[in-house]
Amino acid sequence: MRLQSTFMQMAQTERPPLAIYLIGGIRIGGIMAGEDDYTLLIVDRGRAMLVYKHAIAAIVPARPMDLRGAAGEAAPAAGGPPSGP
Repeated sequence: MRLQSTFMQMAQTERPPLAIYLIGGIRIGGIMAGEDDYTLLIVDRGRAMLVYKHAIAAIVPARPMDLRGAAGEAAPAAGGPPSGP
């Protein structure tokens, strides 16, 4: 599974609050309610926003998400080096 797909799937199932930074410097906060190939649906206080993925500079979850464990890889110990070659 690709990293972006893994992140999006976890963001929808775990539903952590997200801070989404757009290329123009605008910050959007909320919970991801859905996504497709080109857009994200973000909900904040009952207000839905459709954000185009090409306009996103960064997505920062409010709490850590272990993407390696979800992608089927062994997650390294806290503070340890990543496993594999």
